[in-house]
Amino acid sequence: MVMPKISLLFATLAAILIVAPATLSATEPDAERVNIQSAEWQEHWEPCFSDRPADRVASLRGWNTYIELFEELEKRFLAATVDDAEDGSQLAASIVLELGAIWKNPKIGGALDDFESVANHGCGPAQAMTAMIYGNIYRSRGVDGPDWLKWMMLAELSGYARARDALKNEIWKYSAEEIAEARAWVDAWRPSD
Repeated sequence: MVMPKISLLFATLAAILIVAPATLSATEPDAERVNIQSAEWQEHWEPCFSDRPADRVASLRGWNTYIELFEELEKRFLAATVDDAEDGSQLAASIVLELGAIWKNPKIGGALDDFESVANHGCGPAQAMTAMIYGNIYRSRGVDGPDWLKWMMLAELSGYARARDALKNEIWKYSAEEIAEARAWVDAWRPSD
């Protein structure tokens, strides 16, 4: 039963790479962990904030919470690697449990709220990040929920190229009805003020 859960681990890590800024570092007080000087941040995230500076703060807060949770996972992983080096299956199972715990942690809800508020203003990278978090919350429960598809389709429509690539790799998991429902949601979606 470890193999399907390991695929959750790899799906999560791949999804993080879709939307994460290129590097993480302390560059300014409101950007404790996110390198806002990275080419990724400058190209994809900064254009979202030209008319809405408060969205920048929400995005940074969301990223900092998200990174904090994964730094905690990394510490646990390194500790488990040392303690469980002889039993790889036990190590994999503990990593999957820890990863699942992140998606059930109440802090992830705060990060999701931050990203979704920016996504609702039309920011493609924030829409992709919202999709990724929703997708991992559902996958930690053993299902593929419709929110990943809706938000990733919206991110693609917003012009975020990485969303197109993510959809290409993941859309096969959804039925024709789910795809039609997501398209209808995207067509009806309007940015909030």
